[in-house]
Amino acid sequence: MYSRKAAFFALLNWHEKGIFLWDSLERWKERENPKKSDLDFAYELACGSMRMQRTLDHIVNMVCKKKPAKLKERIILRLTLYQCYFLPNIPLYAVANSSVQLAKEQCHSSFASFLNALVRKFQKRPLETDDLGIVHSFPDLFVKLLLEQYGREKTISILESSNRPAPLMGCLYGPDFQPSDGLNVHLLDEPHPHFYIQNKTQPKLFSKLASGLHTTPKRILDMCAAPGGKALMLHHTYSGAQLVVNDYAAHKIERLTENLQRFSCKPLILCQKGEELQSDQPFDLILVDAPCSNSGVLYKCPEARWRITEEALSLLADTQRALIANAVRLLAPNGKIWFMTCSILAQENERQIEALCKEFHLQIDGSTYLQLPDTEGYEGGFACQLSLQPGK
Repeated sequence: MYSRKAAFFALLNWHEKGIFLWDSLERWKERENPKKSDLDFAYELACGSMRMQRTLDHIVNMVCKKKPAKLKERIILRLTLYQCYFLPNIPLYAVANSSVQLAKEQCHSSFASFLNALVRKFQKRPLETDDLGIVHSFPDLFVKLLLEQYGREKTISILESSNRPAPLMGCLYGPDFQPSDGLNVHLLDEPHPHFYIQNKTQPKLFSKLASGLHTTPKRILDMCAAPGGKALMLHHTYSGAQLVVNDYAAHKIERLTENLQRFSCKPLILCQKGEELQSDQPFDLILVDAPCSNSGVLYKCPEARWRITEEALSLLADTQRALIANAVRLLAPNGKIWFMTCSILAQENERQIEALCKEFHLQIDGSTYLQLPDTEGYEGGFACQLSLQPGK
């Protein structure tokens, strides 16, 4: 009941206030100091219910003659069905008891009775649909964009991988780090103080870009630096350079500073909007880790899939454009821009870069690099190196 209640309030905070699940559960952790097993279970319930929300709502349509109209009822019903369908090791009596108790506390007795009857007679049924958005729990727009870009077979693989947890990985930046080691990513059993938790996709893409940079930069700007993973890679790869890191929000700067200090990285830290950032001196290398749909990392960002809309993609494209416009203004002669995202959608990557190159007289140096989510634990991401066209 303890973990289920925490998951319920995390989901309620998201729907009512837009507070991310991670933030709600971290506050609960600080306030209540739960056992690790309770915290892990709360994360599984909240994130799993959010991730599989569309599938769960389809199941509701299958098993309920009348769908609950109130938000609290819908959240509890999704939590209940998530345990029934996706966590088979939990006994149904435990699901029933905890769900009924939660319903009595947060809703009313008639809804609690309904839940009790639902779980007691529960039998797992096929979903009775081949709609990819329902089966894998993604918005129709995202599925449509993937099908247009990748075809059905690869789309199914992407959707499956986006619902599968990647192994815990980290880059070694502690006392044993040697620059000659490169950006090696290690599989971890649990977080370790000498490792920065990071999937292997971003170091892979970073290394691709670094191999195409033939002049060592003296001044580097990480324009959208939080939470700090790429700033650490810049610091350890170009240790002799002056590194400036920036992000726009105070709470992000707090986490960024903490992560960098853990690994003895002490750059100049700014808190400005990247698209408005000012500097008296230009930069030889500017990393723009651009805001995006997070479509390559949807497992670890369970809310993100439900924010993939035409309007959101358009606003993100505008932000990316503004960041690149300012990066061009801040770029030193013969300087380079590294454009990176955690998206796998062409309109945030290849097509966006094509448009930006035309508008700002940029060119792609070498290749563009795209990594799709896969069964080997890679998350999705994109990277390319840009420079001004000769004579511009």
